[in-house]
Amino acid sequence: MKISFKILTTFALLSLCVLSSCKKGESMSEKRAKERKSIEKYISNNEIQVIKADSIPDDAVFGEKDYYLLPSGLYIQIVEKGTGEKPEVGDNVLFRYCTFSLEDSRKIADPTSANLTNAVEFKYGSGLYCAIENDYDNNNYSFHSYYVLNDLYVIRGIQEAIGYLRYDGAASLIIPSAIGSANAQDYVQAYRYEIRNIKIY
Repeated sequence: MKISFKILTTFALLSLCVLSSCKKGESMSEKRAKERKSIEKYISNNEIQVIKADSIPDDAVFGEKDYYLLPSGLYIQIVEKGTGEKPEVGDNVLFRYCTFSLEDSRKIADPTSANLTNAVEFKYGSGLYCAIENDYDNNNYSFHSYYVLNDLYVIRGIQEAIGYLRYDGAASLIIPSAIGSANAQDYVQAYRYEIRNIKIY
């Protein structure tokens, strides 16, 4: 009986621990609500003016605080439209980007994004990273090697944003986890991105 009592007591304590840990864990809906609040807080703190639209008109003029909110959830401010034509499906696109936390605006350590010094290349339309190294040089920017991330594809939000840019274009983005990196999706966390030095060929 003593052994049985000990076993039952141990089982009861383990059950309480499991139940307690379940209660402490956030549900997906709670995580998404927390993410929405972090985006709203960032927008409010930075006095961003949000313009809801299905797409961005070619003649759109952006104020210093203007961001378009697209149906995908992407917030985009075009800093420089660039010159020439927008990328077409099948084009190779080179760009530099940097990731920032919405909480404290610090740069996120990322070998492809630190200080906007490294280039990323992908196939527009498929989003697949290009693993081939090319000797490409323009305006003293050398694109001889590229980092390949854990993801096989460029972040969906960045792909969408690049579709609105031209050669040497630049943009500031707020990308929610649903169209963010695999890491952002795992942690249900939005980030701000700066992309620039777009090259299309």
